Amino acid sequence: MKTDYFLKETIEEPKDVSNLVQAVYDDQLDPQIKGIEKAKAKFEQNLAKEKVKARAFQIADPKSDAHHTLYKWLNRSTSDVSGSDQKAAAAVRDIKESLEVILLQHTNNGIFLLDGRSIEDCQSREVAEQLIRLPSGRTQPINTYIELLEKFTAKKISGVATR
Repeated sequence: MKTDYFLKETIEEPKDVSNLVQAVYDDQLDPQIKGIEKAKAKFEQNLAKEKVKARAFQIADPKSDAHHTLYKWLNRSTSDVSGSDQKAAAAVRDIKESLEVILLQHTNNGIFLLDGRSIEDCQSREVAEQLIRLPSGRTQPINTYIELLEKFTAKKISGVATR
């Protein structure tokens, strides 16, 4: 907000950069900007929420007691993220976790990459490169979709194995 306020229509580098930076970081100039107090209050409120969320993932201070080990020191209280790094990152960054799947084609003749190559003839890396991320808006609640995909995949795999 402050940058937008002090930024001129055109800027001449490097001459204008120093003045712009100084104006943006000078709290004495805040009264000039309409709505700055409301924006600051909202920012502080959001910052406080983020700090509370991040606190759950901070490592505790080490204890000097001989019975405490480095391993226990690294234990974290992450009850709402089930130990998943992706869930932890999503929780702190205010994003929904996403679902990634390997996109394959299942036909009567077997399982193929989308380009028509059989997975039997492909390296594991080539199969893994078929990974796509599904839109999070279409896969919430995520655990429901994971269960659905697992059941569907298990049914397809068992059908292939019995042939």
